[in-house]
Amino acid sequence: AEGIMTGLSVLVSEKQVNELLEQRTGLRALVRSSCNVLLFGIFLALYTILALWEDFPGQRAFEHHLRRRFDLEAPMPVSEVESAGDFWQYTRKSLLPAMYGQDTRKYYYPGAVVEKMLPMEGGNRLYGVARLRTLRVVPDADCRIAGRFSSRFKSCYGPYSVSAEDRAPFGPTADDGKPEYRYVKAGGPQFTGKLATYSSNGYMRALTSNYDQTLQSIRKMESEGFVVANTRAIFYEFTVYNFNLGLYAVIRLAFEVAPSGRWIPTFQADVITQRHLSPLGFGSTIEWLLLVGDALLIMFVLRYVFEELSELWGMKRRCDYFMDAWNLVDWMNLILIVATLIKRIETWSLSSDVDPYLGDPAGQRVSTFTNMYSVADNVRTIRGILAFNAVLTWFKAVKYVNVVPYISLFMQSVTKSQRHLAAFIIVFCTCFFGFIVAFNVAFGQATTVFRTGWKSGIFLLRTFLGDTNFSIVYEAAPFMGSLLMVSFILGIFFVMMGLFSAIMISAMSDVLRFQDKEEAQKWANTVERLQQMGINIYERLLSELPGLYSRVLNRRKKREELEQLRDQAHFERQLAKMPDDLLALGPGSPTYGRRQRKALASVAIKDEDSDGSEADLGPLFAAEQLQIRDADDSGIPASPRGMPHAGPGLGTGPSDPREPPPQVVQLIISATSHVAGGIVERTRGARTVLFGEMADSRDVLLGISSVLRVLVQRSQHLEAQQEDLLRRFARGPG
Repeated sequence: AEGIMTGLSVLVSEKQVNELLEQRTGLRALVRSSCNVLLFGIFLALYTILALWEDFPGQRAFEHHLRRRFDLEAPMPVSEVESAGDFWQYTRKSLLPAMYGQDTRKYYYPGAVVEKMLPMEGGNRLYGVARLRTLRVVPDADCRIAGRFSSRFKSCYGPYSVSAEDRAPFGPTADDGKPEYRYVKAGGPQFTGKLATYSSNGYMRALTSNYDQTLQSIRKMESEGFVVANTRAIFYEFTVYNFNLGLYAVIRLAFEVAPSGRWIPTFQADVITQRHLSPLGFGSTIEWLLLVGDALLIMFVLRYVFEELSELWGMKRRCDYFMDAWNLVDWMNLILIVATLIKRIETWSLSSDVDPYLGDPAGQRVSTFTNMYSVADNVRTIRGILAFNAVLTWFKAVKYVNVVPYISLFMQSVTKSQRHLAAFIIVFCTCFFGFIVAFNVAFGQATTVFRTGWKSGIFLLRTFLGDTNFSIVYEAAPFMGSLLMVSFILGIFFVMMGLFSAIMISAMSDVLRFQDKEEAQKWANTVERLQQMGINIYERLLSELPGLYSRVLNRRKKREELEQLRDQAHFERQLAKMPDDLLALGPGSPTYGRRQRKALASVAIKDEDSDGSEADLGPLFAAEQLQIRDADDSGIPASPRGMPHAGPGLGTGPSDPREPPPQVVQLIISATSHVAGGIVERTRGARTVLFGEMADSRDVLLGISSVLRVLVQRSQHLEAQQEDLLRRFARGPG
């Protein structure tokens, strides 16, 4: 194929420069994009494996076994506890048999040995000792007695709060001369129940491996008023360890007591593994691999953090970086991963404080209680972060598979509508919060599901899944309930959801319109490349047939000469049709510097004119004049064989390292000189036309000035004649 000198084309066509840059950077960008996709795929797989490494089915089976043992299949489930008497009955019928077994005679056999870790059925053992803990409130805190009842009721007991805690000792006198039951400050996280958030302190008693000692202690507490009217929370706290599975079950049986007298029981069990307590767990191969996976995950996080920082640093306006929602998702994902690692390290650091007491069972007491609730709370937090971050991590995968048309449409739609969605979220949250307040105020007293603002919000959110029963609202208040239900459905479902649909449809419509234009442009580029490929094939065929090429070249030259003569004749006819005043402008004429457009491919700039003319480049008419040609042995110019066509861009491209011949350089210089001379002549012509127009304007203005001078003189004469006539009329006849 014939190499083409495209330096001038670059000067007149920015499109060719963009195509060259795309060709040079396309392969590099493809490799970089492929590497990014591969790395993210490894990161995604690694994160998923680390999130799913736990044996959740085994943990679930262990937790369900303990729940059935202490609650569901116990002689008395915790749901039946509704008073202090029921609580002590549950302790005797369900809790103690579940911990010590149904056959308690073995503890009274002569020579019976008290175990350091109380054995339970199924390979389970009590990890240390169990703990009974209660919380009380002081009298007249957050409550009032009406004046007419003050003589009969001396005090009242309000709801629980940390500030209202009763910390005074009570009970019979102990051996040291002080009340036996004393307030103990213990470490650990707070417990958030259904009525309040409770501290980790309180009045505590230990349930040891000695069954008889524990039973006597329970009977004593029941008789001495360990649970009374001002008790607001009771907790049974202990840990069960299974040697077969290597799992720990941190159990808390909570009984909340409302000021109204209602008891709300809760069974909570958190199952943790050995790897939650130490980085290597039991030191198995899988646990070693998981530790290596954590290290690799840290490396991925550092890599993505530096990538985001470089992107932020490279932007001129830093605020634009944070306006992109994808960047916010990336940072949230990375921050949550780092938070998970920090929380995991913090949990490992707590492992030294969770060893059970293995000394003499006679020394077991409240101070030897193994408090694993900090570890369980951290594990629960880690699992919650992992659950939420897994959604973000897999959602980020959408960015890396955007080659799929619908995914690309989705991404562009979300990006285009993010500002409108932000405004929609603000409006939606405002309206939704108003309905939360309305339902809580209207039905909070009559219905449990609306007792708090949080419960009201959960009820209304469930309406989006169709999992609510509005008959509760209607039965509580027929008129107000119906009004609020209709308002909620119209305001949220019809107006808000309609607005959301309109935002997404509008954004998707704009993206589709843009994609259609982009596809049309790509198709036009493809057609143009195919045409160029056909021209290249045609030129190569000619180079293989020198005789045919010579005849084609001669025929082309003759055609060009005839077209030049025809264009010149057409130009002369056009000049003859022009008005004389337009011809008189010379170089100042609007048509100066243009010529009739040829049918051949032109190197001139393609403008918007539709008069069939083009810029006059002097001796340069077509791109073929810039072709680099060699001469064969017969003296006939021919294209060099085996040389591919040079692509558009600066110079002849890497496929044609030769310098252009002198005749091509001279042709470009001549064309440039012609254009520059035309510009100079056009400027001079414009100057002449301008000065001529200014001279004509001066003559016209001078003529107007003479006329105005004559008119002024005539008006003065008329004024004098009028004054003379007026004087004559004033004197009268004679």
